[in-house]
Amino acid sequence: MPAFDSQRILKEHIPHEIPQWMPSFVFNIKRPIFQDRRVREAINYALDFEWMNKNLFYDQYARTRSYFQNTKYEAKGLPSAEERRILEKIKDKIPAEVFTKEYQPSKTDGSGNIRTQTRAALALLKEAGWELKGGKLVDKAGKPFEFELLIYSPTTERVSVPFQKNLERLGIKMTIRTVDTTQFTNRLRERDFDMIANGFGASHYPNSNLKITWRSDYLDYTYNTAGVQDPAVDYLIDGIAESQNDEAALLAWGRAFDRVLTWNFYVVPWWHMSKFRVAYVNKF
Repeated sequence: MPAFDSQRILKEHIPHEIPQWMPSFVFNIKRPIFQDRRVREAINYALDFEWMNKNLFYDQYARTRSYFQNTKYEAKGLPSAEERRILEKIKDKIPAEVFTKEYQPSKTDGSGNIRTQTRAALALLKEAGWELKGGKLVDKAGKPFEFELLIYSPTTERVSVPFQKNLERLGIKMTIRTVDTTQFTNRLRERDFDMIANGFGASHYPNSNLKITWRSDYLDYTYNTAGVQDPAVDYLIDGIAESQNDEAALLAWGRAFDRVLTWNFYVVPWWHMSKFRVAYVNKF
């Protein structure tokens, strides 16, 4: 509008460092098809964030990569000495990449061509016992790889369809099921879903509330959306709970926890914005 052209009204992006939640497609890892970490990693390759950001979101967003996004507890680089001391005790229960690689979601060139990602995904699926036959991904018994994404918002459908189409390239059929919020809540409580569009809340620091979201003995709570029952995760949560009054220890336990969760691929991460979008009359 003319007021913007004349700069009577100004637009600004103001960066912030507010902790961001982990919005995502969440796997129900109690489902047999999602119990293998390699399968979950392969499916992560099907979300082409760069293409979606360019074509759907006006390049507004950044990819979420941490359960403590925009905090000092976000795991970056390789584990520190203190983190390694914590992680060594569960070395045989966690992915080897936790020690050797920084977790980053798959990145594309934004063109919509995901051949490199498709090859990587199919290699993982083959390792996990799946094979592409006649354009369909099947297991050793010939059963096709099919699952349902449960959502309750048309807005979510808009971002689910590109994901669905990329899964088709892998021979995977994902049905998008839109229900009302009551049905969604009931099916979530009963754990009657394969995958849902949901996420995990933001926090300024790792705290004892993580128990109801991730600890094995809280499985029946709807907060444990992914259905995680893992002694390694329990160990890390207990360490976080015991370190609430020790800032240095909490930093190491929190980052170690973040590494283990991200490398287990319990979710397909979405995106966030670390800027305020502001428009104001230039009267000053």
